[in-house]
Amino acid sequence: MMMLHAFMLSLALATSPATSLSAAGLRPPARPAHEPRLQRRILPEFPPAARVAGLPRRVVVEGRIDAQGRVVDLNLPDGNVDGAGFVEATLRALSEWRYAPARDEDGTPVSVSVQFDVLYTP
Repeated sequence: MMMLHAFMLSLALATSPATSLSAAGLRPPARPAHEPRLQRRILPEFPPAARVAGLPRRVVVEGRIDAQGRVVDLNLPDGNVDGAGFVEATLRALSEWRYAPARDEDGTPVSVSVQFDVLYTP
């Protein structure tokens, strides 16, 4: 019998704060006219040792969805280090995800910065 685990994911398109950019004389990035759409998702494996221990965990990962719809440039903000295998499982799964890319007003595929918020619940 296969055991399933609760898994929640939220995706936020990241934008730079307008105040810091305007102080530098730059314009903040525009949001794409059409946001990326998930086409293929691989769920991360709940680390077996963590499941036995009943450990819930939240993993936040920043990266980009490139103009081809691939999840690239994944990195971890501070505070995401764990020894239970959650980070590795999350990175492995996200690298396999595919999106219909974001598009600008002209319909041209564009790269966007994103933040993945993954919650593991035993």
